[in-house]
Amino acid sequence: MSSLSEVLLNEHHYIAVGTALLPEDEEVDLVYEENASPAKEGRLLLLDPVHDRSTNTWTLEISAELKTVGAVNDITVIHEFLAYAAASKVSIMKYEDDVLTELSNFSSTFIAHSLFTAPPSKYQAEEKLIVGDGMRSVLMLEVDDESGMIYGDDRDMATHQVVALAGIKDRGQGVVVADVSDASFGQRTS
Repeated sequence: MSSLSEVLLNEHHYIAVGTALLPEDEEVDLVYEENASPAKEGRLLLLDPVHDRSTNTWTLEISAELKTVGAVNDITVIHEFLAYAAASKVSIMKYEDDVLTELSNFSSTFIAHSLFTAPPSKYQAEEKLIVGDGMRSVLMLEVDDESGMIYGDDRDMATHQVVALAGIKDRGQGVVVADVSDASFGQRTS
């Protein structure tokens, strides 16, 4: 498992799971020598927690499954669409009738590693999708709330190896960024 998130889609709660399918042990050393990601593919699963009242037990049922290129590094929701980061791509997905359909994608990252949905604030009227690039930058993507199309992006190249993002609220809305290239944390306001 490479990522795990609770998501609300179509007024229903799911557990979104990202996986990474790793090569055989003999192949891993060669992959690391070539400085490449060992996960060549992964999966995105939407799990539906189902409660059986008669036995008071819970089970997880797979509601949707999608194969991906590379490990699924992070999952979030923006404008009621599912967004996931895998390999060098961020995809915006529509979930309907137990099927995930890609509406748009953004592939101008080296490693799409971390996602955060920045809520509306006094600086921005709508949600924005913040993307942490595992090799170079932080991006802010604009996603159309009706079509799911990505139509704008801003990039901050001050970071080098973003491994995590989280929202903060301290005298305004912001995002804290974990950048391991210099072992420090930085704050970017939205």
